[in-house]
Amino acid sequence: MTAVHMLSIEWLLLYAALGVLVGFMAGLLGVGGGGILVPLLASLFAYQEIGTGHTVHLALGTALTCMIITSAVSTWAHNARGAVEWRVVGGMTLGIIVGACAATHIAAKVNMAYMALFFAFFVGLVAVQIFIRWQPKPSNKPMRHHTLISVGMSIGAIA
Repeated sequence: MTAVHMLSIEWLLLYAALGVLVGFMAGLLGVGGGGILVPLLASLFAYQEIGTGHTVHLALGTALTCMIITSAVSTWAHNARGAVEWRVVGGMTLGIIVGACAATHIAAKVNMAYMALFFAFFVGLVAVQIFIRWQPKPSNKPMRHHTLISVGMSIGAIA
């Protein structure tokens, strides 16, 4: 398909509608939009022959870019209500950066089929967690700095 066809008004409207649908479903189900957006984007990209052989990577990157924008707006709104624990954010930032860089470097070398399987497995784990209503035990003890960095690395790697 030509680049002009891929950027037609119909496709732009479809992607806009997809954004509304994903936002609604994520809010309704209480899950991150990436779990819904990535498979839908991968399917649309494959149909349009965008990123042939790399559709999952492209869908993940596109979804992450969308999440950066929505996360920034959400952070601003939560911060206005005093609902951001900046000490925790600061403690995890280094770990998030290291984890994200390492995972991105590895993901770039991984076959698309394995990426799709990993993504499906991770979404399945999240579904099981939601279904059995598992939650970590609450604690009033603040996390130590090295724990925050480790948690940040895990978040960065998974995201």
